[in-house]
Parts: sequence; structure tokens; C-alpha cells
Amino acid sequence: MADNDQNGTEKTDIPPTTGENTEVMAADPQKKINRSQLLDLSTVVLGDIMGRLTGDRFRERDGDRTKLGYLRALTAQMSVHASILKDQDLEQIHRKLDLLLEVKQK
Repeated sequence: MADNDQNGTEKTDIPPTTGENTEVMAADPQKKINRSQLLDLSTVVLGDIMGRLTGDRFRERDGDRTKLGYLRALTAQMSVHASILKDQDLEQIHRKLDLLLEVKQK
């Protein structure tokens, strides 16, 4: 028998990567999600999916198809977000490299 939380979602033993037992909450649109938070969110999603797939028995539940649609949308958006973060990091690296090259040429 699965251990479910109040929303009917199976609890997993996979902790967030920060080592803290904090829930991933809905993002505040005024705050940017950093790499660590994105990784925590990914860990929660993977833990939820793995919890369902590695159980003794898999049974489809009401709402699974809807949840899967939202998970697909979430993972697609997480991919876009990670790409944007990578591009920002790359821009910073290029700026630092340009500064180093200027200093070296002097």
C-alpha cells in the first residue's frame, strides 16, 4: 500500500538536493528560480514519477492523464528555463573572458 499525502500523491523517500526537507512551492512571479531551485523541482517531479513506477503494483488513478499533461508542460518549461539560465551564465563567462583578455593585452 502506498503512503499518500493529503492530495493523494504518493510520498517518496527522495529528499531535495539541498538536503533540506522543504516542499517546492508555487513560484512567486516576482522572483527568479535559480539552478538549485530548478534542480529541487526536478528532483520532486522525478521522485513522484519514480514512486509511482517502482511501487509493488501500478494502478492508474483518476486524474493521472491530467497530471501527466501538467508534468509534460512543467518539464518542457523547466527545459526552457534551464536553457535561459545557461545562456545567462555563458554571457557572464564571455564578459569575464573579455575583461581578462583586456587586462592581458595591457
